[in-house]
Amino acid sequence: MSGGRTGPRRILVGAGCFADARAALRLLERLEGPHMAEIHGVLVEETAISGAAMPCQRVVTIAGALTVVPSAQQLRRQFESDARAFRRMLSEIAGSGKWSFEQREGELIGHLREAARGWDMLLVGHRKTQPLTGRVILIAPPAGASPQAADFAAELADVLGAPVQRLAVTPEDDADHASAAALLERLGRIPAAAVVIDLPAGGLARPDRLQAVIDAARCPTFVLGPDGNGADSGEG
Repeated sequence: MSGGRTGPRRILVGAGCFADARAALRLLERLEGPHMAEIHGVLVEETAISGAAMPCQRVVTIAGALTVVPSAQQLRRQFESDARAFRRMLSEIAGSGKWSFEQREGELIGHLREAARGWDMLLVGHRKTQPLTGRVILIAPPAGASPQAADFAAELADVLGAPVQRLAVTPEDDADHASAAALLERLGRIPAAAVVIDLPAGGLARPDRLQAVIDAARCPTFVLGPDGNGADSGEG
């Protein structure tokens, strides 16, 4: 992708529900303005939650309340409602610009990584669960982030009025469970407004490791070079 504000960006925004997508889109709306060349939305109905629930099965909500698991029919209606809301917000943000939308079913990060090939940036939606303003977290190798990632994190921090905090990840983290766990534990303690991952230079190429980072951060996450090289020019 292009560093800083040197050119329009083609951005793919993905989420598993509209609440997560909305948090990402609101952030994108503040950041991009005329610097966004094209935006593509992907709503993924995760297979693990799309099946029918057992009778009287209950779960704990984000707010801590105990509630009955929705039926498969209720989940389907909610997913379609989320898709309509996602599509409508994409249209509003894009204005007269180019935008598109699709629905998929399966594992979230795997689908998003596949769909993001050829795009400048992947933005994974996640609703914020903490009220603090938070920081912009830049995850990059110990030797330092690429100029593109550093410039983008600085741009994002400027828009949010937040400081940038860097966390190091090495390629060995893919094989070193203890080191990866330490990164996740530290990330989970930091109030984050957004995360920027310098993917081509870092050690987070594995979908499960990327998902763990997003879960620990609990906020929208920007992935630079989502196809592993950041240089493709194919269609999203």
